Amino acid sequence: MEEGVFRILSRTWRSIYRNKFDYLINASVLQLIMTSIGTYLLSEIFNLVLASSRQTNINMDNIGVLVKNPISLVMVAVYLLFFALLITIEFSVMCMMVYGKQNNKYYSIKSALLIASKRFKGLIGVSFIFFIGYLLVTIPTANTGMMSILTEKLYIPKFITDEILKMGWGRFFIPMISLVFIYINFRLIFSIPILLIKGKDFRTCLFESWKLTRKKKLKLATTMALFEVPLSLANLLFYAGIVTVLSMVDPQGKDLVSEAIFLSATKLGIFFFLVMTKIGILEIIISIISGGQELSEDIDTISQEERKKSKLLIASLVVVSISSIVVNGFRLSL
Repeated sequence: MEEGVFRILSRTWRSIYRNKFDYLINASVLQLIMTSIGTYLLSEIFNLVLASSRQTNINMDNIGVLVKNPISLVMVAVYLLFFALLITIEFSVMCMMVYGKQNNKYYSIKSALLIASKRFKGLIGVSFIFFIGYLLVTIPTANTGMMSILTEKLYIPKFITDEILKMGWGRFFIPMISLVFIYINFRLIFSIPILLIKGKDFRTCLFESWKLTRKKKLKLATTMALFEVPLSLANLLFYAGIVTVLSMVDPQGKDLVSEAIFLSATKLGIFFFLVMTKIGILEIIISIISGGQELSEDIDTISQEERKKSKLLIASLVVVSISSIVVNGFRLSL
């Protein structure tokens, strides 16, 4: 039997409340890995793309040089492949974490990487073109859909938007095209979860997502909106509490330690909001896809592992948090 909006919402909030610390710790570790190792490797590959075309940057004047250089094109293909691999790993970890919680199972990072490798192998070929096309569609709308850690800060280069805005129709064109991309993002929001928990060809995932959102777009939009409202209110209350406490402790705004803690807490609030939004959307999407039923044979045949609590992991996060306060203090002082 298909679940209603309030039943899905109730189960989503219960799951988030029960597993909030697991979600936050796992998401923190994932973000740390992706934004350090992943981003570093991507930037190095991008530098090789520039070096192979003997350019220092990419703009409207020299983009043709890059396209005409066969070595640069090969490096661009390597960049896109590695980018797709990182995206697959990121969402495999997130989807298997949520899928496991919904089915009272525990899957380790090793299990998530195993599924990611299988799904990535399935992307090699024609499906890869569709996958890259899907990722490009998310950029103009600031990830209105399945947000990725790696694409959160991607945007259309300023030199492109500036050229469009110079034209008379540019100011009208950009908002309209943004609305089109938001709509497409919404219609394809099921694509990556279907890929990961069902293991289908990505073209099939796109068509299935389009079909699902045609039938259930009102249900999905209503469920997501009702989920975001209390989360946004909680986030606002968190910021109001921080401002109130800081105003009492340091009314003149001259204490560097207080300001550093305030800045770190603000960033923590943003991180918490983004993580819970992503987790909540995944919970809702997987609930709608599965209808409460187990789906993937290759996921369900993975041997379940005992959950291990790592004191070292928790200690590392504490160190990272304290380091964040120190770094923010230096930034403010400079």
